[in-house]
Amino acid sequence: MLSQDLVPLLRTFAVRVGSATVDYRQFLASPQAAHLKAAEVAEALAALAAKGACAVVGEGEKVRSITLPDFHTVALVDHFRLVTMEAWRPFPREESPPAPIPVGEIVPVDVKGSFISLLDSPPGTKGIVKLQFPEGIDSFIVPREIVGTDLIEAAVAKISYYLHSGKNASYAETKLCSQMKGNDALVRQSIEDVNLRPKKATSMVLSPNDFHFKFWTNLANLVLQDLRAKKDKTVEDHGVLQSAFIVGYAVFHSKGVAQREQEREADRKSLHSLVRKAPYVFGFEELFSLKDARGVPFVNKYSRSFITSFLEEKTKRTEQENLPYLVRVHAKSLKKDYFIQRDLLVPVFLKKLSETAEELRVQYLNEWVAELRRDSIPAISKTDAAFRRDVEIKVKESYPLLEALDNGSVLFLAGDEAVVAPEARAELAKCFAVENILKPLDQLLGLSRAKLLKDARSYLPFWQTMPIISQIVRFFRRILQGRASRGDGDRERGEAAGQPAVARLAGAESAETGAAEPKSAQEKENLLRYRRTVQALVSQYVPAGKTIDGTLAELAERWNPLYDPQKKRDLVDDVNSLVRDFLRPVRRTFLVRPPDLKRIHDLAERLCESKSLVKIKKRDVLMRYLELYMVRCLQAKKL
Repeated sequence: MLSQDLVPLLRTFAVRVGSATVDYRQFLASPQAAHLKAAEVAEALAALAAKGACAVVGEGEKVRSITLPDFHTVALVDHFRLVTMEAWRPFPREESPPAPIPVGEIVPVDVKGSFISLLDSPPGTKGIVKLQFPEGIDSFIVPREIVGTDLIEAAVAKISYYLHSGKNASYAETKLCSQMKGNDALVRQSIEDVNLRPKKATSMVLSPNDFHFKFWTNLANLVLQDLRAKKDKTVEDHGVLQSAFIVGYAVFHSKGVAQREQEREADRKSLHSLVRKAPYVFGFEELFSLKDARGVPFVNKYSRSFITSFLEEKTKRTEQENLPYLVRVHAKSLKKDYFIQRDLLVPVFLKKLSETAEELRVQYLNEWVAELRRDSIPAISKTDAAFRRDVEIKVKESYPLLEALDNGSVLFLAGDEAVVAPEARAELAKCFAVENILKPLDQLLGLSRAKLLKDARSYLPFWQTMPIISQIVRFFRRILQGRASRGDGDRERGEAAGQPAVARLAGAESAETGAAEPKSAQEKENLLRYRRTVQALVSQYVPAGKTIDGTLAELAERWNPLYDPQKKRDLVDDVNSLVRDFLRPVRRTFLVRPPDLKRIHDLAERLCESKSLVKIKKRDVLMRYLELYMVRCLQAKKL
């Protein structure tokens, strides 16, 4: 026999005999224990005594008596169950409890100020409270563990007892029908439930709809108005008044709980749609910063567990699914997990491939053209293996999200099970070498070493593409560089010998000439690379067939919230001026390190978060405008 099975039997017997200490033999002979074996009871008692759930008195192995330390609470709970069945009984008072209560265990609670908080207590909370009522209404004591259950049922029973008295039911029906016009049938049905079906009536208090909330609120107020005017109140009157307060606050609390639960459920549904919107791929930080429709972060509104419980639920597969609703991917380089909705895996992967391919192509062309201009062949352009390895390193270091999405088995399942457009599914199929195995990254990105090298050579001056001419130019370059070197050596020797500056003039001029030529060439090379990069950015930001100014005007029309034409133009001018001021300090750095999509995006994001632009609501369109206008500024010679 389990020890927890013995506890309710002991409590029932103790309540029947009215004592916290019961005789062991009498207990075994009682109807409650008639089916039990003495050996099993003795074993279960020993386990209970070890836990402190009871105290056993005996000699050796013989048990004489059993004492329940929580008998006063058990007796109180039993009294409230009696009130539910016999509503004329008064609620227990501190002066006359069903069983003696230890000193200091009763905690006073003001009904008007703290009863709602008492109802929010976790289930099973121990202790006894003394409910104190206003307007001279008697107080009573109740165990905290039944405040939200048996107490409500007992209060409903006392309201029913009130309605059965005299013509109270007819009076209440007439008043409530006049207060709740159009709901006469529901009012009569509810009063009938209170009178004949107290369990159903109690459920109306604990889980109210809009009608039940109004019914119980009006009925409680009606009872209070009727009885508070009496000068000489009976014990039954005090019980009904106590019950009216309890039921009124309880239905108000239940309505609030239901509304909060509805709002919580609505917020959970909104999470389903939020994870399908930009940025599409979420880390933990992005998930914990998600907000509701009013802009309140969910973690502030509830707690972090609201997000974590959503993740736990949505990252588990059901029996019918091969992929969960949210798929977790891992970026090894960042040691960071990302979450993406399964229907977005394929389109986001393909989009990242496209963006990365163009950025890497521009980056390789810039690097290789610079080396070829210096008559040096890039090492990674010599073999496919070296080039492939370099592409993998660049993706790992600069594109961690693409690295995380580069998972053949997950993408194969997504293409097979998720809701994917036929065009995207066909495009994904081209990415697989065999089932579940993706092609190497250089092939996925469409980067061909031979083609890139050919394209890089096409950017070289004409004379560098002709072997004979290029060899002649290289010959003369070496001669000039040699003279410059000798000039430097003569100057150093002259300075060491203490020669005057006039005697070293020819050597110095030679040295300066030799040093200036490569510096000027480098500047021209940097400028050319800068202009090519900016032009490539323009082609990526401006749709085919449109101009950069026309695209800017369309975007400005979408993000600009003003209606007055002059004010709209002024706001656009202010934003443009803000962009130009923002770019001036960093523009010269672009000659050394040409701008790319990521850098332009980061700069626009920083500017978009500034206080000057915080009132513009359409952030995505504004971000696109800022990025494009930055590229427009980089085209100009001066800001």
